[in-house]
Amino acid sequence: MTFVRGKIKANELGAAAGLEWLFVGGDVMRGPDLISAVADGHRAAQGIDDYLYKKAKVKQNSEYLKELRNAIKDNTPELTHKQKGR
Repeated sequence: MTFVRGKIKANELGAAAGLEWLFVGGDVMRGPDLISAVADGHRAAQGIDDYLYKKAKVKQNSEYLKELRNAIKDNTPELTHKQKGR
């Protein structure tokens, strides 16, 4: 995690630099300001939604690839003794 002037450095959606799973806003990011804190909360919600969607997509792709590998393995014929000797 990176700090700048005692505040946590984050991107525009509140994801902390170096920790993609940590979202910040308000006092720890900009300082004491209610309006900015509420706006940061909205942006962080969008960032969290994006993060979870990407994570679910990776898991979904991973499961799909696992099924695909198993299908290929199950449908690939074994080499005969003669073919192994070549």
